[in-house]
Amino acid sequence: MMRTIVASLACYGLGALQRYLGAAATPAALAELPKPRHVFKGKFMKSLSATGILALVLLSGGCAGGQNAVPAANQTLASFALSGPHGIPRDACAVISTSQNFNGTPISKGSWILFSSQLSVRGSEAPMVLLMRQSLITFSVGQTHYAIEGPNMRLELTDGHAVHLHFPAFGDHWQMTAPYAATGRDFLNGIAYQTTNRLPGNITHATWSAKFYGKAGREIRWRWGAAVYSTLSSRYNKLEVKAVDDAHYPPYNTNRAGTPEAFKQYVTGGGTGDGGNNYTGTMSSPVTVTPCK
Repeated sequence: MMRTIVASLACYGLGALQRYLGAAATPAALAELPKPRHVFKGKFMKSLSATGILALVLLSGGCAGGQNAVPAANQTLASFALSGPHGIPRDACAVISTSQNFNGTPISKGSWILFSSQLSVRGSEAPMVLLMRQSLITFSVGQTHYAIEGPNMRLELTDGHAVHLHFPAFGDHWQMTAPYAATGRDFLNGIAYQTTNRLPGNITHATWSAKFYGKAGREIRWRWGAAVYSTLSSRYNKLEVKAVDDAHYPPYNTNRAGTPEAFKQYVTGGGTGDGGNNYTGTMSSPVTVTPCK
């Protein structure tokens, strides 16, 4: 058990465990964590049974980047707890969430689900900076509850003409610059998750929640989809994600923003997509978001 605690601290820090345990994150409480169901190497996934028992599942892939499932929680941190993931301090900004159902296609063990979200901006005739933080995907299969934490995102819409999207090799967030004059929607965060078990079709109430910040205070419309891939990379900088819908910008095609251009040939059915050329999955109904200042 001590090895489990040490591995948890090494990969994610005390703050991540305090985020789950809140005020109970004392050495004695940490020692009471149940043993993992499976031990592979590196990453953790948090699964809660219907009775609320925590099971830490070690997933393959190492500790880098927070790119698969990691320990996360919906509950509020205790007043004295450390900062949340990626060094983001606690604040009073409200969490925004939107849900949709998966289609009837089962997802094979070892497949990848690529959750990608998009935004459009009303009155977008001016530059703006938008930050998206504390992304969390949640869904349930029977009595197992999944919580998949995603990276942060910084989007800057400018009066220029250049499009640039990247994820630093040792970073913890997407960074994107794009012209506000581009038509269609823009990419706004992506989360890759490799399944460790077969997932049935018709999963209901899959939810993406996050916090949004922008000094301009302008409304955005946010939506997300989930496409399934037989092969994908856990290194986001390898995906060659398309930044904007607009075909006048690289890679100059009509694929949706969020398409992983380097892996699109591996898309298959499942999640909210049916394969073919649906590289992002069918998007949820849009949610209007007013970012916190």
